[in-house]
Amino acid sequence: MSTSVPGSTAGGFVDRAVGKVKQAAGAITGNEELKQEGELHEQRAEAAREAEERRAVAEREQERADLERREHELEIERRKLAAEAAADRREQQVDRERVVAEARVEGDARRAEAAVEAQAARQEARVDAEERAAVQERIAAEQEAQTIEARAERARQVADVLDPDREETR
Repeated sequence: MSTSVPGSTAGGFVDRAVGKVKQAAGAITGNEELKQEGELHEQRAEAAREAEERRAVAEREQERADLERREHELEIERRKLAAEAAADRREQQVDRERVVAEARVEGDARRAEAAVEAQAARQEARVDAEERAAVQERIAAEQEAQTIEARAERARQVADVLDPDREETR
């Protein structure tokens, strides 16, 4: 960023030296105009030095301002990246929670389905047991009926033998 101003540094040294020489020559010769010309050279050299100092100060201030601006931009970028990272972490957490919730719901559904199937199996087993009991009860009733009929038939036969004239009431 450094730019030279004509008459600064080396030129300022030359103007100062020329000014001193002219002042001394004017003082020695009594030439007031030459003496004033020497003072003007020194003033120009001083003005150039002040301008150079001001330019250097301005340059340093500009560099400091540029640095502060860049630091500010970096801080904004850092905050933006931190916010994006936090958003990514939140999104990942939401995704993990969703997966866990879906797994929980799926597990609950499987358990409910298994419970329903187990209940259905128990009901079917109970119905099967009731059917077997009913079949056994029917078989027992048929056997009892056959036994009763056989006894009744024997009783009729005995009654026929004991009273051959009786009428059957079948």
